[in-house]
Amino acid sequence: MREKVCLLLLAVTSVREVICSDYSVVMTSDSPIVTGASISFHAKLYKGNQLAEGNYRYEWIDDAIPRHAGTLDSETGEISWSADFSDKIHYPPGPYVMQLTIYKVYLLYPWMITSQRLIFNLTENLNGNLESYQNQVQVNSNFVSNATTVVHKVSLKKTDQEYLDSTATKVLTYWFIGCDYYGPSDNYEFSRNYTTVDEEYTVGAIVWATFEPIPVTTTPAPTTTTIKPNATTAAPTTTTSVVPNVANVEKTRHRRDLEKDIVGKFRGKYMSLNESTAYNESFPFFCSNNTIIALGPNLTYGVFTTKVSVKQPISNISVTGNNWIRHSDMLQLSVGCRGSSGFKYCYSFRDGVYNVTGNETCDTQNLIEKCQFPINRLFITDNTDVHTVIIIISNEVSKMVYPVTVNVYKATKQAQLSVIVVPVVFSLAAVVLIVFGVAYYFQNRSRFTVEVADFNFGQQYADMEYKTFSERLKDSMSNAFTRASIPGGSFEETVWPPGHKYGSMT
Repeated sequence: MREKVCLLLLAVTSVREVICSDYSVVMTSDSPIVTGASISFHAKLYKGNQLAEGNYRYEWIDDAIPRHAGTLDSETGEISWSADFSDKIHYPPGPYVMQLTIYKVYLLYPWMITSQRLIFNLTENLNGNLESYQNQVQVNSNFVSNATTVVHKVSLKKTDQEYLDSTATKVLTYWFIGCDYYGPSDNYEFSRNYTTVDEEYTVGAIVWATFEPIPVTTTPAPTTTTIKPNATTAAPTTTTSVVPNVANVEKTRHRRDLEKDIVGKFRGKYMSLNESTAYNESFPFFCSNNTIIALGPNLTYGVFTTKVSVKQPISNISVTGNNWIRHSDMLQLSVGCRGSSGFKYCYSFRDGVYNVTGNETCDTQNLIEKCQFPINRLFITDNTDVHTVIIIISNEVSKMVYPVTVNVYKATKQAQLSVIVVPVVFSLAAVVLIVFGVAYYFQNRSRFTVEVADFNFGQQYADMEYKTFSERLKDSMSNAFTRASIPGGSFEETVWPPGHKYGSMT
């Protein structure tokens, strides 16, 4: 519907610039670029949410003096265009604006549908980043390992790199750590081993490029001198002069002249000059709080810095505990390692024997300062089985994946030792006591005499008279003295006559 309204407006109006709101354009560029390079622009035309299709005309124009302008026709909604800023005299560093106007072509006649503007920047210095690599892998943070060589590399923006490759006659990179100079390199790279853990360093690089042509020196032909013989000379001799490699001499001389030029122009721009112990040449201190000033139209440069913090990678992983357990028993392991603090760990369980790839991850991780943590799990399976514990430990500079095999076995149920030993011990003790008791009885039974008392209370004395206590006492005393002794030591009980009566005690 919007397309039909737009077509109707284009048909009935005499104004060429009718903007159809259903169109939109997104612009990007290579900004920022160093002065003298070329910049590329990229545009995508959308109709609604889809990339537009059809016949379109793209008009580019910026606000530079002199201006860059261009017109391109395309049958797609995506197009690129570039502008050259190699004229440093007319295009000084600073912000510029590029405007893009898009027309829809109807019956060979263009009608404006949308437009867009984009700000881009030209810089005096080279643009890029100072990157660090270990084991040919880029370090995405400021932490580096003390166990591996660090390669620092200046990565220029594509436009700036193409500009230097096509126009510069010499490019050198000067390297600094802190404010100590470590010399130049020709390939934007510098290697360094950092061995002190928990130290932080500021690494800096100055990339210098010159556009002055290298002077060409002709090589003189070698000369030969012949000495004629005389009376004292037996034979003629010849002498040939040795000519050095002039090309290499000039290349080295040009490099030295460039360095001297840089040092000379930087005198007074820094705090002081230093005869560096790291490199046997004089060069200014490199300190990040100083401002570098342009050196002129025939030289360009870029200043790049980064900070590195040295850490110890994870090593010496140890796992203690019993990894042979019965089913329904608790697995208890203790894990430890060495390395710089700030550890993250996690673990997971896999069935069977698992071969690690090093790419394993966990959904959640635990943060600890000291590399020491337990692993506990209850295995309730009734089958003999094999499991693998995958332990993942990492810090800022390393990651370790460590597998531990756990064997779960089914044990045969046996009676407890106490159930067998206690009854047997007590049974043996009882038998010993019984035997000892019987033996003791037979051994000591002859020592005992059994006396039987015959109390005959059945004899009745009908004629017994009642006596008082005093009468009975008197009779008892009388009987004690008058009882006759029976031979053999036994006494016969006195038999009282039936008609005997107690007399009076008075």
